Amino acid sequence: MLIENGCDPDSEESLGMTSSSWAAGEGHSGLAIDLLDLSATLDVRDVRWHTPLMWAAKTGHRDVVELLLRRGAENEFRDRNGQTPLSLAARHGQRAVVECLLEAGANVESSDHDGQTALSWAANQYYLDIVKLLLDNEVVFDVTTLQVAPSPVHTLLGDDDRLKTGCP
Repeated sequence: MLIENGCDPDSEESLGMTSSSWAAGEGHSGLAIDLLDLSATLDVRDVRWHTPLMWAAKTGHRDVVELLLRRGAENEFRDRNGQTPLSLAARHGQRAVVECLLEAGANVESSDHDGQTALSWAANQYYLDIVKLLLDNEVVFDVTTLQVAPSPVHTLLGDDDRLKTGCP
């Protein structure tokens, strides 16, 4: 009804979020489907440059993440800080979403503008289950991106070859 009366499904509300970003971030998969079916742009960006997939990833709504990926959402878009849906999910402790994005082929080595990767975000937040999941996906970890010491990565890896110290 709103679309029929001229409402734009990609318009932003006062805080800069689009309807589809709001629906995805709140986990309203039915509304997200309706908006997409009514011509909402799948990868529309809000003022933070977040897409609906980024909001769903950040807030842990795996069902919405899966829906958006099935519809063709781009899982490598970056926000203003250079973060991808994978790094946002890892940063916010969303293990199920991290797993889903990895299954969808998300680039585990991608880093943001500060050099942080999904693994370094998870390690800095002490999300050990996500650290282990990412390490199980053949990630090489650069300890120079850590903001805390000692790191859970040190504990999990010890002398593992995947631990890159930046030292010759």
